[in-house]
Amino acid sequence: MPAGSIKYKFVYGAVLSLAVFLSSFSHCLAQTLTEYVDVTATVETAFTLSSINPNSVVQNSSAFTLTVTGAGFDALSVVRLDGSDRTTTFVSSTEMTAQIPASDLTTAGTRSINIWSSTLSELSNTINLSVTAVAPPPSGGGDTSPPIITNVQAIDITETSARITWDTNEPATSYVAYGTTGGYGQSITNSSLILSHGLDLSGLSPNTTYHFIVTSHDQYNNSSNSSDYTFTTTVTEPLLISNVTSTSITDTSAVVVWDTNHVATSKIEYGTTQNFGSWNYLVGSVLNHSISLVGLSQNTIYYYQVISQDQYNQSATSTIKSFRTGADTTPPTNVTLNATPGNTMVLLTWDTPPEPDFAGTRLVRTLGAYPTGPQDGILVYNGSATTFLDTGLVNGTTYFYGAYSFDYNSNYSSGALASATPSGTLPVQPPTTTPPIPPIPPIPPIPPTPPVPPIPPVVPPTGGVIPTSTQPGIPGQAAIHPLYFASNGTVVLQPNANGYFGVLGETSVLVYVPTSNLGSTAQSGIMTIGNHTYSLALNDDGTAYTGTFLSPEDQGFIVNILVNFQNGTIGSSVDYFAVIPQGQVFEEQFIQGLPISVPNSIITLYQNQNGNWIPWNATAYGQYNPTISNKTGHYSFIVPNGQYYAEVEKNGYMRAYTPYISITNNVFGNNVPLIRIPPPIAATSTFPFVENLPEQAAYAAVIVKSILRQPELVNAVDDYAAPTLLTISILNTAGALPLINLLSYLQFLFTQPILLFARRKKRRWGIIYNSLSKQPVEFAVVRLIHSESRLIVQTRVSDKFGRYVFYPQQGEYLLEITKPGFTFPTQYLADAQDDGQYTNLYHGEVIVAEREDAVIAYNIAMDPTANVETPKRVIYISVLRKLQHLIALSGSIISLAALIISPSWIIAVLLIVQIAFYLLFRRLALPAKAKPWGRVLDNKTKQPIKNAIVRIFDRKFNKLLETQITDVKGRYGFFADKNTFYITVERQGYSKFSSQDINLITTNKDSLVDADILLKLETGN
Repeated sequence: MPAGSIKYKFVYGAVLSLAVFLSSFSHCLAQTLTEYVDVTATVETAFTLSSINPNSVVQNSSAFTLTVTGAGFDALSVVRLDGSDRTTTFVSSTEMTAQIPASDLTTAGTRSINIWSSTLSELSNTINLSVTAVAPPPSGGGDTSPPIITNVQAIDITETSARITWDTNEPATSYVAYGTTGGYGQSITNSSLILSHGLDLSGLSPNTTYHFIVTSHDQYNNSSNSSDYTFTTTVTEPLLISNVTSTSITDTSAVVVWDTNHVATSKIEYGTTQNFGSWNYLVGSVLNHSISLVGLSQNTIYYYQVISQDQYNQSATSTIKSFRTGADTTPPTNVTLNATPGNTMVLLTWDTPPEPDFAGTRLVRTLGAYPTGPQDGILVYNGSATTFLDTGLVNGTTYFYGAYSFDYNSNYSSGALASATPSGTLPVQPPTTTPPIPPIPPIPPIPPTPPVPPIPPVVPPTGGVIPTSTQPGIPGQAAIHPLYFASNGTVVLQPNANGYFGVLGETSVLVYVPTSNLGSTAQSGIMTIGNHTYSLALNDDGTAYTGTFLSPEDQGFIVNILVNFQNGTIGSSVDYFAVIPQGQVFEEQFIQGLPISVPNSIITLYQNQNGNWIPWNATAYGQYNPTISNKTGHYSFIVPNGQYYAEVEKNGYMRAYTPYISITNNVFGNNVPLIRIPPPIAATSTFPFVENLPEQAAYAAVIVKSILRQPELVNAVDDYAAPTLLTISILNTAGALPLINLLSYLQFLFTQPILLFARRKKRRWGIIYNSLSKQPVEFAVVRLIHSESRLIVQTRVSDKFGRYVFYPQQGEYLLEITKPGFTFPTQYLADAQDDGQYTNLYHGEVIVAEREDAVIAYNIAMDPTANVETPKRVIYISVLRKLQHLIALSGSIISLAALIISPSWIIAVLLIVQIAFYLLFRRLALPAKAKPWGRVLDNKTKQPIKNAIVRIFDRKFNKLLETQITDVKGRYGFFADKNTFYITVERQGYSKFSSQDINLITTNKDSLVDADILLKLETGN
């Protein structure tokens, strides 16, 4: 076999091995990344179980309600205990409750809790419920002392809810009886034996005084009651509707607006009688309401009333009001007229306006000057055609034509103008002549489409003032200020910082030249765009000259306007327009070639209104939201300038989002890539996964590539990472990480990479830490959430020292913290404001940022949820981690082998990137190791014992904090601080070791548990 053949077969085998790994890895990765970004408002995560409450009960306890939290729940999900379904109540996609009967609690031991989703046909991960045996009474007699109840409080009081908290001196159950009188009547309970108690009361009435009493039982059924306490729920203001107004009334539409004194829903009933008959509504609750009514009849009185309902089910209805629609007075867009002379004839051609009510075009002809209107001159043609040959003319005579498009209500456009002089020959380029009107100043060449720079958005005008052209007129002549409108006159076009107006190609633009404050009486107006001339017509009330034109398809252009005055002066303006291309939805590819368009995609546009992201109200502007991409995947919106983003979805593709975009040219049309979801991996009889391996490998690579375009990461990627990041290298090195943390590591890398190497100087950040061990929690996902809209504003990931920080705008916010193996808010430190070195603790309350330079950097405690695994499982997980490490390292080995056999710069770059990412992810993934080490030794031989399982527990709550396996030198070491702990050691063939209390509260010793431990052989060994 030729040497070259062997070389390429080796490279192919190496690449195929890597592709098989990527194929298997991609399905797991897709579960983590699919639907992760929710820039408006909702972020979907994988189906998982994160915690249960309570997680421990006493043997022979009574039936109780178990609360489970996680992600991806739906109404068909069910809680299972030891594989059997339990009665389940769906609360939300992140919470459910289940009824656990007393029959499940008769035997001490561990019960497995997980979730079955029939929708996904998938079983979640498992969390253990511990059923602990009843401890024997103390020697010398039974325990007859009841728990001592202290620190009873009612906190977090709202209109409809409150939280009751108290402490006991020994583990005990929790029970609250409450009601509007001392007889109570309602109750809530938790059978878990705990020291710090907290129960939430819901469904309360606003502005009402409630009585309550708390009761606790210890494990020997000794009980004690508190005295009677009271609290009063807060007052809810009645819902009030004000400022009900109908505005933007046209012949077929209107907009109704109103305000409420607190957030509420929006609904309107309307019709041609006071019985209404029609209605419309908007999703969501707001303070300022606006609903568009479309498809109305012309010149008709409509009656309406508005209705709103708040979160407390209070409703308010306005009085009945009315408005009248106008008659149709809007003409079609001007046609573009061309006149080509011939021998005693002129060929006239024009296009068709885009309006659906266009009826035809009226052509008139005059001598000596352009026609002044559709009735001036000789009628040449009247109909719906787009060409006409005007014959019987005199050679050498100049003829002036006007083309006036009209609709079915006999509204005529201002007119398109052209002229021609017949002659005996037909020139290749027909000449045109200038009518006897004041000369048009020279027009500079048409500029190319100017780039739209990333500048701050133009602030819409207030007080009814509409922005106008800023271009100067002709020196020595009067300056006029035309206004431009798009989308049937509903969107005012605003020039950007460079003075350019933005417009879509082949769309109608309305020109409006006010005649007031011009200093003289206007007599006529004319508009020139390139080689085409249009007449401007005085509107019915004499306040402005108006006209329309159809924008070119794909090039910039200049609009030159002249107005003649009776005193002989001329007003002029020159404005520059950029044709903005439409956006396109296309299929994302790993190596991007020609775009593959995705037609019939659903695009929903969201607008930022006072910090709240809501669907843009397109009906007020004669458009649709959502809209559908056309057969080439293109779409667009004509919008008032402001901040927007779009959500794009289609069956068979992952949902996608654009970044937040500040529109300064009145056109939203961002390009959006969609990732196609391949079919599941299919095994064949010849080789597993071969059937759709290429699709799976490409899918995995494209998913990671798409992470770089998440809206909240776009700016960070621009600053810290190249957009051409090799996604295959990321996938391969990611094998060294626990899969559930992969996205957290990537988010940290692209949002806060400077913290990876930052030194621990004076604190300018908050710290996420373990409430029991007091150690920082790395790579916890911290989300800053707007307290009113519940939308995610920013996301951070804590570094290896638990640090994070936010710099928000003014407003009210909440923090949400997630990390596998931890829960927030802390229950162990529920009432603490300070915790040793950690001050100003955050427990989930609303944060008010009063200044623009505010910093949010609270210290946040999280409770660990680690469970005691069997020694076999601990060893199994350790082996799995080593296997992940080996897989991650294999990518570099394969790249090195390929480089030796077939040297190329591409493989060399891949090798360097693979090694760099491997080292970086190792730094991120591997926890810090304690030094100096503690050692586990044989009691007699003093030789180190490898693979011993060492665990550290919090003494107060008897809670497992961490598990380690000793290495070949018997070494272990735990970081811990300012608390009391104990450790246990297990090894097959040795007696289990349990240490005395390790008190690190008052010691000055470094935060380290590293004592040497001697294990004794079991009897018989």
